[in-house]
Amino acid sequence: MTQPAAPGDHPSTCLIVLGMHRSGTSALTRIVNLLGVALGERLMEAAEGNNETGFWEHQGVVELHEAALAHLGRSWDDPRPMPTDLATLPAATEISKRLIETLRGEFAGVPLWGVKDPRQCRLLPLWRPVFEALDAAPVFLLMVRNPMEVARSLERRDGIPLNTGLLLWLRHMIEAERETRGRPRAILRYDALLADWRGALADVHTTLGIDWQTGFDDVAEQ
Repeated sequence: MTQPAAPGDHPSTCLIVLGMHRSGTSALTRIVNLLGVALGERLMEAAEGNNETGFWEHQGVVELHEAALAHLGRSWDDPRPMPTDLATLPAATEISKRLIETLRGEFAGVPLWGVKDPRQCRLLPLWRPVFEALDAAPVFLLMVRNPMEVARSLERRDGIPLNTGLLLWLRHMIEAERETRGRPRAILRYDALLADWRGALADVHTTLGIDWQTGFDDVAEQ
């Protein structure tokens, strides 16, 4: 179920794109970027044989997420649950401060900006003080792809066993759903995006109250 965004008086809106690796979050993030969501200048480079058209992830955010996982003795492909006291751990508090420092200069005064990194599904508690410090209203866009398709893609790309890939999909989606429950969010299916991206993003506009800065016809060719 999707929930409409509540009106607020924040000067900016932050669109968080959530989803498991290999779920189409890169394609979705590029579309919202073309529609006017700022992603920053320091983006991860595209990777041949992986995401040739780009990941559309902020390099600084990914590095800090990786640091947070390392502090916890984890990695992106570790399916164990996150600690229940994640947000209060000293290392987590430091990562939150560094996220604020990384993003403040880049997005200060930007009315509509966004972040995408699948690792964020598991690290959302670290972002609570970030939104507060940047005075940004967070809205969440969850991308859902058939878990078997995701697991097979991970198996081909990384050699991850099918059952582990399925567990990783489940862990990412459970933690993302739990952390965004009761908050402004929309849920989008990967196949629906491929079938009718215009309709899918029109629904996101309605659900989250985001006014796209660019018309669909203006970005259709790209």
